[in-house]
Amino acid sequence: MLLRDCFGDLDGNEFRLAARGRALPKEFQGYWGVTPNDCELANTDATGRINVDADTIRFYESKARVLDVLDPSPYAVTTDLRFEGEGETWQRRTEWKLANGGTTLVRRDGGQTVRYSRC
Repeated sequence: MLLRDCFGDLDGNEFRLAARGRALPKEFQGYWGVTPNDCELANTDATGRINVDADTIRFYESKARVLDVLDPSPYAVTTDLRFEGEGETWQRRTEWKLANGGTTLVRRDGGQTVRYSRC
């Protein structure tokens, strides 16, 4: 069996990231919002919206690159992230969990918990 067979229908870039342990599971990817208003893509002031890709998470005023994915599953994952925003950089370990059948994303880092709904 080829390594690619273990990752199902990932495209080339996602396969390379998954092979290096840096891809977030597909179940976590997409747009998420703290409030329904955050899910309005025309709302440029949506401070609670995040966009989760295989290796990047975009927040309102920052973005985070995935450095490592620890213990990935379809419903929970821990990530080491490198953030950039407003002229600063920092790193943080973050826990992500899916709830309510994958419609709610719970983020925990630095003692703070934020709940997002899938847009």
